[in-house]
Amino acid sequence: MNSIETINFYKGRDVSPYLFHFVKGKAPLQVLYQILKENVLKSDKYPYICFTESPLRVMNDILDYFQTYKDKPRCSPMFEKYGIGLNKKKMYEKYGARPVIYGTYEEKKLFDISLQWRFERLDFCKWDFSWQREWRTNGNFFELPEDDEDVVIICKYEKEAERLKELYGHPCISFEYIDNNHASDYDVECYIGLQLMSDFEIECYKQEGEDLLRQNSTGK
Repeated sequence: MNSIETINFYKGRDVSPYLFHFVKGKAPLQVLYQILKENVLKSDKYPYICFTESPLRVMNDILDYFQTYKDKPRCSPMFEKYGIGLNKKKMYEKYGARPVIYGTYEEKKLFDISLQWRFERLDFCKWDFSWQREWRTNGNFFELPEDDEDVVIICKYEKEAERLKELYGHPCISFEYIDNNHASDYDVECYIGLQLMSDFEIECYKQEGEDLLRQNSTGK
């Protein structure tokens, strides 16, 4: 199996076609509303914006685990179930998003300073965030694309998704939907794609499906 075949085989199983930026804090929904109002992602701590390419079904389990941090002294969840998803191919080609390079501090010194924003320390005993499957954009802010189809809103509950879609027009998906429907990553992509279709396109799509079922049942 060559590299392209391997990528196609694992696409949607191992990585997502989206880059996700999840928020944190005691009022994550309000943070998400602020991001959508300003149409920008910001970082007060780092000279880059962080994303993950992990599929939502994987992040669902990780984010559930983070909730157990609330039971520990002086701890809080690293991320909450609210965020933004962006088309990974466009982020790479148009906006300069790149996967993080993991290594030692000694290796970081070998990189030109213009590339060091991509570097993340990796020490399997003391400092290992490679599980985040991190991507970054250079700079401490990132303006969201204007096209609806380039931005997906991620939230915890279905009622929130309905309200967010009504307010901002972007496709929305909730972790409640993923849980209730045992949604695979392919299901998630289809669900998002349907939200981008007009009512007429959806009716045509349904009609084509009914015609295909009819042909299969009659053998014609």
